[in-house]
Amino acid sequence: MKNIFAYYLSLLVPLFLLIYFWEHLQPGLALILLGVYIFLYRTWLDGNRLCQKGLIEKKEIWKVSFNGSRINYFKALYLQK
Repeated sequence: MKNIFAYYLSLLVPLFLLIYFWEHLQPGLALILLGVYIFLYRTWLDGNRLCQKGLIEKKEIWKVSFNGSRINYFKALYLQK
């Protein structure tokens, strides 16, 4: 996912859908879906982007969420094409 537009689209569409349906979901389910989005989906998405850009290896994708590693790659994730 080297295309930044596709990255932002895949980043924001699930979040907007979750916000849109938030009032119609049961509170427990809504929190579970938010947790899945934050901890699983975003970690996989950011790690996959960094892997495709050659900044990390495939086996390090899940390490992106630990120790603030996402902050270290902020420019590569959100600003560079």
